[in-house]
Amino acid sequence: VIQAGGKWLALTAALILAGTAALLTANANRRFIDLPILSDVPEDAAYIKPLFRDMANPQAGARVVCTEWSSFARTDVVEYRGMQSKSIWTDGDVPSQMEPFQGNLDEVSRLRDYIGFFPYRLHRPERVLCIGPGGGFDVLLGLLGGATKIDGVEINPSIARITERYRNFNGD
Repeated sequence: VIQAGGKWLALTAALILAGTAALLTANANRRFIDLPILSDVPEDAAYIKPLFRDMANPQAGARVVCTEWSSFARTDVVEYRGMQSKSIWTDGDVPSQMEPFQGNLDEVSRLRDYIGFFPYRLHRPERVLCIGPGGGFDVLLGLLGGATKIDGVEINPSIARITERYRNFNGD
């Protein structure tokens, strides 16, 4: 039951809600409000997140191509000039690599030289559990190591949505 004064309050709240929704939609499409572009970041600036340092470095040629938000974190997909792989950054601090993969392990055989492949040189498990598989890099290492069953446990729901969105890039 809305009293006479409550009608104006309800109408005001509805208008504010509609205006906020319109502004958020417009910002998502046009990016009126976003993180600032940094320039001339000192190398020893520990207070600057690593992603922002990359974005400020003209040699890196980094650009954000996708952003997801969840209750866990802001998650950004970043492309770097001259690199085929993409980085998935969680809150600008923790990157995860997403490699281009179309199902042919020979095309990613260079990953056998990566330090993360070392355990597979010692033991060839049939099953692998990846805690925080991120962009799938550890999954590729497991496949290269001969695993036939790989389970991934990811805490960030945005990463799951991003890897699904980029399924044609990362080999699904």
